[in-house]
Amino acid sequence: MYFLGHCQKILVSIPLFSASLTLAQGTTYETIYSLDSWSSQKPCAQQCFINTSLGCHIDEVAAAIGCEYNDCSANYGAPNDCYCRADLQSVAQSYLTSCVSAQCTVGDSSIDISSAGSIYNYYCSSNGFPAAAVVATTTLPATQATPTVASSSPPKTSSLVNNGDTGVSSPSTTGTFSNEFPSSSVDSGSATTVSASTPPSQGGGRGGLSTSDKIALGIGICFGIPSLVIGMAACVIAIRQLYAMKAGSEDKVRRTSMVT
Repeated sequence: MYFLGHCQKILVSIPLFSASLTLAQGTTYETIYSLDSWSSQKPCAQQCFINTSLGCHIDEVAAAIGCEYNDCSANYGAPNDCYCRADLQSVAQSYLTSCVSAQCTVGDSSIDISSAGSIYNYYCSSNGFPAAAVVATTTLPATQATPTVASSSPPKTSSLVNNGDTGVSSPSTTGTFSNEFPSSSVDSGSATTVSASTPPSQGGGRGGLSTSDKIALGIGICFGIPSLVIGMAACVIAIRQLYAMKAGSEDKVRRTSMVT
């Protein structure tokens, strides 16, 4: 019975020991300053990690991401589980970028910024905290930020062909051509390109009537005016004949009355 009770105590103590070991691992403190790569940085970049004031060490990264730290104790760093927390790593990277850019003004600060971010990522990953992916953002000029729309349809080239004496220029098109204005080509599963076509100018680009309009106007004048004159003459002749017939009828009536 004594042996059985002793075994039960051992079995109960194992989970408690595991819990205490996990708690001890979660409360280890940040020691990024012990890395050789940290010491190789410029002093201006080191101050963005740890700043010393009046004999006390201030964990600047911990302060930036909201982690607790003891500035005047031996373990002044923040707990690693807060210092390298996955959702706070991007905040720490943003802080290091702005701080190093402001502090390191001699030379190319982008080198110091990249070094500081790499040191922070290495420290967290070496202590068992997966490093969060760092997304580099680049601001493009307005001319480069415009997306390019691609189309799978063949390119279209057009030119104006002179039709000789008619003076009318007609479009000559190579490739696929649409008679509608504007025209569009849509390819299923790919980007869409919309292009507007401009109808060709007529009459050599000069204002006024085209050659065909002038010809039609000339034909109308040549045939319309004589037809109008002939029609008017026919009307006059018909009116005269009507008056002559009326006068003859009246004269015949007078003669008949005189004979009677």
